[in-house]
Formats: sequence, C-alpha cells, structure tokens
Amino acid sequence: MKRRLFLTLTGSSLALSTGLYSCTRQQENTIALTVSAAAVFRNAMAEIEKLYQKLKPNIVINYNITSVEVLKKQIEQGAPVDVYIPASTNPMNELQAEGLILQTTRTDFVKNEIVLIALKNFPEGFEFKDITSSKVKRVALGSKNIGAGIYAKQILDFLQIYDQVKAKCVFEEQDVQQILKYVETGEADVGITFLTEAKRSDKVKILAIAPPGSHTPAISSIAVIKNSKHVSEAKEFIKFVTGDEAKAILKNFGFININ
Repeated sequence: MKRRLFLTLTGSSLALSTGLYSCTRQQENTIALTVSAAAVFRNAMAEIEKLYQKLKPNIVINYNITSVEVLKKQIEQGAPVDVYIPASTNPMNELQAEGLILQTTRTDFVKNEIVLIALKNFPEGFEFKDITSSKVKRVALGSKNIGAGIYAKQILDFLQIYDQVKAKCVFEEQDVQQILKYVETGEADVGITFLTEAKRSDKVKILAIAPPGSHTPAISSIAVIKNSKHVSEAKEFIKFVTGDEAKAILKNFGFININ
C-alpha cells in the first residue's frame, strides 16, 4: 500500500511530518496530489483516501492539515498545492478573489453545525447564553485563525455576550482538535466547536446547537488551485469527494451534505 502523508508547507517549501501507512513500492507512473484541508476533515479524508486508492492506484494523496488561515497563506505564497478544502467560506472567497483557484472547479459540498460542549457530568439545560454564568470559569474557543473560532465569535456577538466572556476564554490558534482536548482534560468547562469534532469524543456531550441565524453557515467548499501541476487528476479527486461514496463517509463523521 502506498504511503499517505500529512504535510506541513511553509511558503513554497514542503516538508514531511507524519507517515500514516507503510510504503512498499511506487509505480513509475505514480502521481502525488497535495490536498490542503482544514483539521476538521482529518479523519474523514483518511477514510475517503482509502477508497480512492482502490479506484486510482496510481494516485497518492498527500494531505496538508492545519488551520485554514495557514493553508490560505501557504497558497498565496505559492506552495505546491493541488486541492484546497477549508472549513469556512471566507478563505476560499479570498483565494478566488485573488485568482488563485480554478473557479469552475469550486464546489460547496458539506456544512457543519457549531455546538457547545462539556464533559458528560456537566449539568443539563445549559445554553450558549449561559456561558456568562459563574458555573463556567474557562471557555475553550478557536482564535480568528480557525473556522471554529470565527463562528464562535459570531455566535457570542449575536448573543451580545462576547465582551462578558472573553476574559475567561482559552484561545486555540491553529488546531481545532485542541478545543476538544481542553474540555476533555478539564482545562475548560465548556467549548465551542464543530459538531464533527464533538462526535469524535466519548468524553463530552453536546449541550446546545448554535441558535439559528447566529452565525454564517459553516459551509465548506473544495477547489483546484490554479498553479496545480495535476489539474486533471485534481478534478477527478474532487469528483470523487463530492460523490455518493465519499458523501456517506462524510455523513458518518457528522458532516451534512448539501449537493
């Protein structure tokens, strides 16, 4: 089986970070696609890649997984990326405005819910507005660099409580998974994150789903990067990710299909 790698890209440089599978031999005609995806997609994309490898044995998918802001900057600086999958619409909108994606390949394909989480022994009947309560000493939030943080601030602003709670917030700068860890370890009483992240843990429960209209829809799109050297193969990968088999996997991880 080919090795699927998670990569860290800085500017136009590229370095290997973690190998997930053992490597046997590479075919001479192997093509490697670099897919830059928000951390919220990490587990789902690992499962999708397993299926895709059976369909396209000559394609190796190298995933670059980090915060959406870092991914966007890497692309802007010319990093060798073929496909981009952010967790929110703004980074894709900005890259499109800069002419850095192939606009005709852009597809909105899943959306997420934003939820309030706590350990399972936390009292029931707790809503987002109750974060101001003295029962909550620490709140885990993403910073403006990650999608979960952008949505969390929108929700708290909508409820007009952000200024009241920001002093007790623990902000995560890059990895959405860390928000869940803060709650799991008791470093935070509650956290605001994606539904897909909450579903990864058997230690936490969902206290509430964000009120309707409290944030822009958490829609994710996928597109080919304009300077990709493997446009045809990247388009084929997108076709698979937005197809029925991949949709079923995404749904299992808590994503809501929209096409």
